[in-house]
Amino acid sequence: MDTFKTTIEVHGYYLINPRNPRCQKHRGRICKVLKIIDTNYVKVKLLDTKRTATVKASDLTDFEDDIDV
Repeated sequence: MDTFKTTIEVHGYYLINPRNPRCQKHRGRICKVLKIIDTNYVKVKLLDTKRTATVKASDLTDFEDDIDV
């Protein structure tokens, strides 16, 4: 099994992209990390709706493009 490592930083911007193809919740959304809850979960702010959500840390991938905040 391949493992993907992404270094997660508070106030960093990431793309929510779960590896499980059946998991559709929040897929493709850009977010800002507000708080690291534990090693498995982080609290994020979704940039399209300005709402907060808790997602798995393994579902976050680096977002390389420049974004306007």
